[in-house]
This record gives sequence, structure tokens and C-alpha cells, in this order.
Amino acid sequence: MLNEWRLRSAGLFGGPLLGDRLVRLIFMDEAGTSPRHPVTVVAGIIIEADKALNLAEMLLEEALGAIPKRLGVDYEYSTKDIWGNPKYPEFWSMSDRIALIKSILRIPRRLEQGVGFAVQWGDDTSYTKMEELPRWGMKKDQYEHWWATLYCIGRIDRYIRERCGPSEIGMIVAEDHLLRSKLKIIPKLIRDNPLSMLPEHIIWSEKERAQGYSTQVGEIRVSRIRNAIHFVRKSEDKLVWIADAAAWALRAYFEDPSDKFGFCKELLGVLPNPRDFTGAASTSYHFGG
Repeated sequence: MLNEWRLRSAGLFGGPLLGDRLVRLIFMDEAGTSPRHPVTVVAGIIIEADKALNLAEMLLEEALGAIPKRLGVDYEYSTKDIWGNPKYPEFWSMSDRIALIKSILRIPRRLEQGVGFAVQWGDDTSYTKMEELPRWGMKKDQYEHWWATLYCIGRIDRYIRERCGPSEIGMIVAEDHLLRSKLKIIPKLIRDNPLSMLPEHIIWSEKERAQGYSTQVGEIRVSRIRNAIHFVRKSEDKLVWIADAAAWALRAYFEDPSDKFGFCKELLGVLPNPRDFTGAASTSYHFGG
């Protein structure tokens, strides 16, 4: 008799995949990976494939209609480029560019879809073990991106376990990246070895400190995300562009929590308490609506 364990697909971090309905597509991107940024953010937009995928594509195309025609039909959306390109003010007003970014950011909430993200601070050298970098073949900022990706995936898997049906599973679609080969070794390194944060490593939120006890879960494990991470060019799947905007907005917020232009509020509907994200790494997810 065949072992039932082996008949199941492998989960991203090893072990059986506890689900049989592929109904969540996770579009993932990162921001702040340059050494000049103090924080790296990886964000995942969690789309219910059988209910919201087509609507998300429709709303995105509708928003992209605001891009000036002179940029050409082959223009690949980049929030960083739209926000900071010094040539754009000559023919594209700041107010119009802000409106475009916000229209993309509000798509998950309009469709009542989830957003998961991980924040990795670059100034915590005690956490980013500098002596490991040569062995890993990565620079410090790449190492921080790698960890932020791992934490984001773990948080999104928890979202699926807690908010989705018992048989639902997810698949990650991420923008292709020079670090692709390093990101793909995550399953091999963590397979069958879920992470568990020690109590002293968990930063209590302001609300938890006020109530006198913590409800945070320190485990990082995956059982609902398929093993394969699908890397695509931006032109191959435009829904990655929503994740681009989300990661950019979250990075900007954690660098400057004033949220002057309302980007983070547009994405999440609320502003996270920045004092709750003071550890070396922090994660969260929000359900739109």
C-alpha cells in the first residue's frame, strides 16, 4: 500500500500539502532592496482565483488607462519610476501620478482580498549575520531580501490557514529577480524544519503591552503553498504590478510613517502602528474590505 504522505504534493517548506483546491494566487514583489534604503519589504497580494482574478485584471487595466500614451504600449509599470522619474513632470502631473498609484493600491480592498507583507530592517547587524554572507554568496541587502521573502511566505500561508477554506491552497507568482536561484533554495533549507521564534524574540505590540499579555504566534511554517514559485517577467503577468505598488507603498510608509499622500492607507485601509514593527523583522497581513 502506497504511503498517503508521499501521494500529497510537497508544501513549500516540506511536508505534505494540506489542501487540494488551488484557489489562491499570491502575486509577490519587493521594495527597498537597495543598500540606501533602511528597510526591505516583501509584499504578497492574495487573490481568490475563481472569484476575483478576472476582476483584479479588469480593475488594473482600467487604472493603467491613465498612463500617458507617449510612454508607449510596451511600458512596464513601476511605481518607483512613476513616482520619481524627473522627466515625467514635463507632461504628467504629480496629482495624476498619485491618483494612478492609489487606484492600483486600492484594488485588493475593493475586491476584499488579502495583503501579506514582511518588513526586514537593515540596521540590525546582530540579526543579519555578517559572517554568513560569504558562505551564502550574497551581499547584505540580498540577504535581507531573502529573509523578508521567507517571512512573507510564512505569513501568507498562515493567512490561508486562518481565513480560507480547509481544502484551499495557494501558488506564488513573483517577479523574476537576479536573486532567483537563492530564493529557490528556501524549500531545501527549511524543508521539514518549521521555524519557531523564542518568546524573547517576539516584540509585543502596543496593544499587547497595554493589555498585559501577547497573542502573537511565533511559528513560521508552510502547509498550504505549492512547492513551485513561478517567476515571471512583469510583461508576462501584470497582476505582479499590484504587488509592486504594495511593496513600494509599505516601504515608503515604514521609512516615513506620516503617509503624507495616503498610499499605505489606500492599500490596507488602516495605518499599521510603526512601533509594532521595531524588531529585526516583522510580518503582518490585512484582509481588505
